Formats: sequence, C-alpha cells, structure tokens
Amino acid sequence: MGAGKTVFAKGLADALEISEPLTSATFTIIAEYTGRVPLVHADLYRLHGGDQARDVGLEEWLAAGSAVVVVEWAERAVELFSAGTLWVDIAIETGGTRTITIRQQEADR
Repeated sequence: MGAGKTVFAKGLADALEISEPLTSATFTIIAEYTGRVPLVHADLYRLHGGDQARDVGLEEWLAAGSAVVVVEWAERAVELFSAGTLWVDIAIETGGTRTITIRQQEADR
C-alpha cells in the first residue's frame, strides 16, 4: 500500500496520451482508457485468486493483446500471466525513496 502503483500507471497513461484522469481501480476492479494505445488498469486488491480475476474479465484482456494492461496486486492471480509478462516491483526504502525492479516472466506458471 502506498508504494506508488497507481502513480506508475498514471505515468504510463501520460505516455500513451490518455487525456482522462486515471484513478485507482480498487473499487472498479478494471477501468479502460482510450489513448494512442488503449490502457486497461486493473486492481486485484479486493479479489482472492485467479477465478475471481477471470470473473471480472481480466483473462480476456490479457489474451487480446490489443491494450497495455497494468495490474496492481497481480500476485493474487499469478496463474493468469504468461511468459513474457513484465513484472514491476516497487519497494519503499528507508527515507521514503522507491526502488523499482522490472523483470520478465520466463516461463508459464
């Protein structure tokens, strides 16, 4: 909580020239935005497992490949993500600075 996940998503939205304000998807679960490339912003914080993420349509967005999909709390449905998925970890360090680590998923889980 408070690491900057939504701020990171807002930066992506700016880069994709999305004009409407991106807000936390915690209560909407999935929000869609139109820009140079569509952006789907999902927040799985209130969900428990891949089945619930499937129920809200996340799996279809991941399979479509037609949008940038940003998923907060993705570890709650890790089984939905395939090889090639980029994982962005944001850690709060002493003094409040952030460390961002980006890694690519190597094999299907």
